[in-house]
Amino acid sequence: SIGNLVKLKSLNLSDNNLSGQIPDEFGNMLALEELYLEGNGLWGMIFSHLVKFPNLEVCNLRGNDFIGQIPDEIGSLKNLITLDVGSNHLWGTLPASLVDCVALKELDLSYNSDLSGTLAASLFGRLTKCNIEGTGIELEKGSDLQDPEPGGDINWN
Repeated sequence: SIGNLVKLKSLNLSDNNLSGQIPDEFGNMLALEELYLEGNGLWGMIFSHLVKFPNLEVCNLRGNDFIGQIPDEIGSLKNLITLDVGSNHLWGTLPASLVDCVALKELDLSYNSDLSGTLAASLFGRLTKCNIEGTGIELEKGSDLQDPEPGGDINWN
């Protein structure tokens, strides 16, 4: 079972035509640093698993059918550098605790039309890539859209 891979650091199952929900045993992979599940037909609520991975640095879940809200516990992922959950079915308000992901540099929340809220200026200012296109997310007043980090890329409505 996938839950026996407790020392696994990187898992790439992108573009494998996988479908169904993530099994509960998935949460046993506590050493996981990189997770790539992009471009499958996976569904369900993924964040209850993600917040269990204290070493997670890269998380690409783009192009699935995941649902739910991004929980406040997302802020516990202090090593998270890249979070791409674009093109899913997430909803709710962006949690303020996202700013506690102190290593976060790349954020893609695009095309989750029921996702709303405000992206904090303190978080936006340290991102090198940010895509909130196709969402109801706004940038906090004081976010400097004219001067992203060198090499940065920004997409929004």
